[in-house]
Amino acid sequence: VTADIVINGKSLRGDVRHEWDGLKQHDVLFLMTVRPPGEAEVAALQKEGNKISAAERFGLVYVRGCEVIEVKDEAGKLMNDHTGRTKRDEVKPAVGTSRTLTVALDTAQYQIDMNYLAKAKDAEDPYGTFNLLMRRKPKENNFKAVLESIRDLMNEEVIIPPWLHDIFLGYGDPGAAQWRQLPKEQHLQQIDFKDTFLDAQHVRDSFPNQTVTFQAAPGQPEPLPPFRITLQDEEVPAAQPDQQPAEGTPNQQRVEVASYTPPDPGPYPQNQPPTNRVRFTPVQVDAIMSGVQPGLTMVVGPP
Repeated sequence: VTADIVINGKSLRGDVRHEWDGLKQHDVLFLMTVRPPGEAEVAALQKEGNKISAAERFGLVYVRGCEVIEVKDEAGKLMNDHTGRTKRDEVKPAVGTSRTLTVALDTAQYQIDMNYLAKAKDAEDPYGTFNLLMRRKPKENNFKAVLESIRDLMNEEVIIPPWLHDIFLGYGDPGAAQWRQLPKEQHLQQIDFKDTFLDAQHVRDSFPNQTVTFQAAPGQPEPLPPFRITLQDEEVPAAQPDQQPAEGTPNQQRVEVASYTPPDPGPYPQNQPPTNRVRFTPVQVDAIMSGVQPGLTMVVGPP
């Protein structure tokens, strides 16, 4: 349900008129019907001993909310349009002081009002009595946007991964979200490191505590980057009956490295993408792997 509201800011101060001209899509306004009571009516209410509310004191009869869809000047041109319908080179100063606001009414309240008018005889249509338009600062009038965000989050599937739930809510062990602490079913077994490694020796140096094997036939030269790496758990020999495994011993992993040919970007030199020339340290490679794997990664310091 939409409606057009025509306002004229000719009698307003320049700064106030500028604020009204700043109305844009999704801003919330209030349509009000105010009928100030006479002194005799106010005195009668006070004699009865009842506390006079603000609505009774100022004669506030109806209040309805609405949301701005678009704003037009006297020439019918859109103002403050951020939907792309108005190109930047076509933006010009607003014409005149009269503004036409196209607003979306509260559909639920509108249905209630129409049902009441259909049942009650000689009932007053509130939408034909509005004589006051009120606006608030967008920073103070964000309740509708907040409620819509809460509603959308409640009705949609949560996009936060399970390993981040507890930390996002502020409890639990932050270290439990590190990728090595997650179940192995969530780990990525194969990772495409693209141009991270400069050569085969760089791969060996980056995994000093793992067994690195290359998928190449014997006698062939060492493969060239880029590389895909597959992580495989090595079978740890069973401990002797009189021995116990050391606490805190990390799981042994075997790193299988395979070279591949990237897609041809084109025949011209300018089509060639820039490649890495930095020989990353094992700590930096571990940070890259942690960032690629599911889980929470915090990198402190320059890369």
